[in-house]
This record gives sequence, C-alpha cells and structure tokens, in this order.
Amino acid sequence: MTETPEPQEDPDLNYLIAQLDPQRLGLIIIEGFKQIPFPKIEFHRSSTEQPLLFPNDPYIIALAHDGKLTCATSLQQLAINNPQCVADFIIDYCNNPDSEKA
Repeated sequence: MTETPEPQEDPDLNYLIAQLDPQRLGLIIIEGFKQIPFPKIEFHRSSTEQPLLFPNDPYIIALAHDGKLTCATSLQQLAINNPQCVADFIIDYCNNPDSEKA
C-alpha cells in the first residue's frame, strides 16, 4: 500500500505506480480510479442501493456481489463474501488474460 505525501484531489495513477518497486511485486491491485480503462472487478452490495457500474464500463471483467442482482449479466459472477473465490479469479485472469471468462 502506498499513500501520497500530501493529499490530492485526483492523484495521478501513473505517479502512484512509479512509486512502487517492481522488483518487490507481481501484481498491483488498485481501488478507485473508476474512469481509467483497465480490467476491473466491480464489488457491489445491494444494501448500498448504489447503481451498478458494469452496464456502462466495458473494462469490468467480473462482478463480485452479495447474490441480490436486479439485472442479468454475462459477466463472471463472484461471491463478495468469499475472498478465496475473488483471489482465485484474479490469479486465473492474470495467468490467462485473453481467455473467455464466461
């Protein structure tokens, strides 16, 4: 985990990544930055009553939720309360980024 030395309204993702030592990591997991085009897993709890992002974001590759979706999707669905399930999906995706995840 890394923090910026001074709070910024919109931190620059490339700047933050450049602060990391590539020799010490194999994967970067990013929270936020919803508007940047990179593969994402949307985490959604129905109790928040927030709208889903996936219908409008083609970079969402999977949907982790609590089992209470109000719409259909062909995205890979993951159990939000099962971290091992999410981790397994991430590992599989990293090992096979071009394969179909249906």
